[in-house]
Amino acid sequence: MTDVKESEGFKSLSELFVKFKKFHFDLARKVDYPSIPKWIDFADGKVEKVLDEEKSIVDNIKDMYIIYILWTALSIIGLWYMWAIYGAIFGTIFLAVFLNPIAIIAAVVIMVLFLLSPVIGLLWNSSLYYIVARALGGKGSFRQTMSILVNSTGASMILSAGVLLSYAIIIGFFISPLIYAVLFYVVYLQYKGIKHVHKLSRNRSIGVIVGSMVVGFVLYFALILGIYLGAIALMAGVLYV
Repeated sequence: MTDVKESEGFKSLSELFVKFKKFHFDLARKVDYPSIPKWIDFADGKVEKVLDEEKSIVDNIKDMYIIYILWTALSIIGLWYMWAIYGAIFGTIFLAVFLNPIAIIAAVVIMVLFLLSPVIGLLWNSSLYYIVARALGGKGSFRQTMSILVNSTGASMILSAGVLLSYAIIIGFFISPLIYAVLFYVVYLQYKGIKHVHKLSRNRSIGVIVGSMVVGFVLYFALILGIYLGAIALMAGVLYV
């Protein structure tokens, strides 16, 4: 009896997930961009089909920028009140320090980094995944590895669009845990992509994802620590002088 109930529960969850995907796929098809169908296929689990059609590095970077633009648009629509609040705060701060050359330079640097963040993030993460995959015996190319991350990001954007838009009417705050479900599902899609592209076993494919996360965290922590220690050393030097 217990097995029957568990089977029925699993079936209900599967049917609900199918409906969840269909709603988001129909929503995504309203956007006219050539890569949208591929991201839908990737999100639908057709990972091998998508990755067998190789894209150049330039096309992958272009797709990543489009994903960031669409994600920003979704967040502006869904979280319009947060954007209004932060816009007012930072607008006031900017006006207050507008005549300060250092503040202007800092604002320009932040803007440039923001505009470059999609390509920097893509190259950084692709490099981590590629290096770890090759270290574990992977056969895929850097370009294929990059395609995994671009398509998985596109799939994540599509599957989380409904939740982001629902924040506009407050509902998003109650269904936000769905974002975590999407995140885990997208990691699973990445696992499938790595396994297919790099011709690795299940355990080694999982190792690529876990290893990339660990290495990335260590390097990020080392960078932050270096900046912090450098700032302390600089301040100490200034005070000493």
